[in-house]
Amino acid sequence: MALVLPAHFSTQSYLTSSVLPPIQWQYWDGGWKNYSPSDNALLEQTFQRGVRECHLSRYLIFIPEMLQMNMFSSFRRAVRRFGDKQNYSSNIWEYSADGGVNWSLYSPDDCDTLDMAAGKFDQV
Repeated sequence: MALVLPAHFSTQSYLTSSVLPPIQWQYWDGGWKNYSPSDNALLEQTFQRGVRECHLSRYLIFIPEMLQMNMFSSFRRAVRRFGDKQNYSSNIWEYSADGGVNWSLYSPDDCDTLDMAAGKFDQV
């Protein structure tokens, strides 16, 4: 089976970034974007307390599903907790069900699995 990648696919690794704090929450908007420091702190506090949802202004974050939903439009996008090896992927994996016309993101957990299968990480 051949792996088909979109033209905008990037294999750039973010593993060695020294710019990001130890834990940085990010959302997908054509690339991973950092939440503001205050939103990042609120998300991390919510995560550490084991709460399933976090409200940020007009967004609702579903932590177990790693999704952000706009409460007005219901638009959803992927989020990730960057800096925690168990919850992020260094690559963005996408799939197309229609021959490459439309692309969808795999979940962060599935991205980790695909990276491991591709030999990106050493098995511990």
